[in-house]
Amino acid sequence: MEGRDKGSDAKGFGISTVREKRESFRTEIRRDKINELLTQKRIKGVTSSPDKESLHYENLSVEERSSLIEEQAKKFVYAQETKDRDGLCRALSTMREVVSATIPPLVEPLISTGIMTKVLPLLNFDLVNETLVQEEASWLVLNVLSSESKYIEDLVDAGVITTLVELLRSPHIKVVGHALWSLANITGDLPAFRDMVLEFPNFMERLIEKFNDFPKLPLEIQRILLWISSNLSRKPFPSFEALFELLPFLAELIPQVEDEEAAVDLFQAIINMTSEDEQVEEVMKLGVASDVVDTLKRDSEKVVAFALRLLANLTSGDDNLTQEILDIGLLEHLERLLSHPGVRVRQNALWTLSNILAGDEAQIEAVISTKLLALVDQQMLHGEEEVQGETLFCFINILINPSPEQLRFLLSQFKIVEKILTFLERGNKRQKAQALLGIERLLEKGVIEGQRNPYAEYVEAIGGRKLLEEVTKDLDPKVAARAGKILDNFYSAD
Repeated sequence: MEGRDKGSDAKGFGISTVREKRESFRTEIRRDKINELLTQKRIKGVTSSPDKESLHYENLSVEERSSLIEEQAKKFVYAQETKDRDGLCRALSTMREVVSATIPPLVEPLISTGIMTKVLPLLNFDLVNETLVQEEASWLVLNVLSSESKYIEDLVDAGVITTLVELLRSPHIKVVGHALWSLANITGDLPAFRDMVLEFPNFMERLIEKFNDFPKLPLEIQRILLWISSNLSRKPFPSFEALFELLPFLAELIPQVEDEEAAVDLFQAIINMTSEDEQVEEVMKLGVASDVVDTLKRDSEKVVAFALRLLANLTSGDDNLTQEILDIGLLEHLERLLSHPGVRVRQNALWTLSNILAGDEAQIEAVISTKLLALVDQQMLHGEEEVQGETLFCFINILINPSPEQLRFLLSQFKIVEKILTFLERGNKRQKAQALLGIERLLEKGVIEGQRNPYAEYVEAIGGRKLLEEVTKDLDPKVAARAGKILDNFYSAD
């Protein structure tokens, strides 16, 4: 979550700095998984119901399949010229079966025939009564839009977006499904394509019409609607205004959508739409907090993890908004979920907790009065590597706004500095950088002109100064320089 600024210390090391670096790191480790998931979703519409013929074609060589595609393209042209509707459908069906027989679809031979310039006009809305023709033609187009960007760009340049948006009005659910899936593939491919779809006249109107009918739609169409919503809001983020119309519909669906795949995409869409404080405020105005917290009771590990990720965003705004969520009973859920077997659940629970700990004194006290800090300690000692990393953010964020009494507890009983120094000694370079931020945050609190810094003395007494001196020799120059700066600022007088 970027841009969070619940508090800052004297030198401006606010939570926004931590969040920006943290989101950058987590984006890196998620990128490959996200791309893999997108690929799976893009081809699912092509291969979800394989025909017996498709299974037969997968045993043919690429050369044999390419020859078949070329042969069927000629039959398609002949059927079109002779107005043979049945022959047209057979040619389209066979081309689609041959192309989709393997993953990824074999698109290049199809494009090479030039046949797509003749297929696209079959999707015009004035042919909406040609149900079988449009089903097969739209399915073949979906195959192409499930492949490489260069082929998607070819169809976009040929005006496929116009055609697909109009097809959303079709009374035939299979055609609508193919059109939605095709648009989802386009929006998930490149940000430029996504923006073209968002800016297209009537697109949002057509999409909202589908959301109005959401309860009546087949599950597969519901899934596609929520997937395209998550694609529309992916990084780099479009303008919030472009998506604002969707938010009330998405918010209303939180307690209604029980299917795991659909719920994950629903939460992902709202997560994407809450990247800034102003957006968090708008979403909270819709009254989503209670429904999101209730989702934490579900059995699905994935859904709970994504709900927690959304809560991490929602607790990153104003303290008053965070308090609204705490008043619903979030901390009780976090206590339970920090013992969950799922790594992603515990990771996101800690992320949410770290945001709460960056809040005001009352919110910090609410956490201290529970078992949560002990559970964080357990995860630091025994959790997986990615979970342990999240505990560090809890430790450094709680140092932003504690009261003097809370700080004394954290130092003397919780031994928070010792925990942070553990990351400084053994962590990776990112963890070392964040540990240094935590130490610096503490030392800043002890700066009083003309007086000794009690926190600097404490850090030195437990071996922190010596460790900082060792870190000045770190292989990472930024880490080494940051450690040197802390020594210069707080220990140079010695």
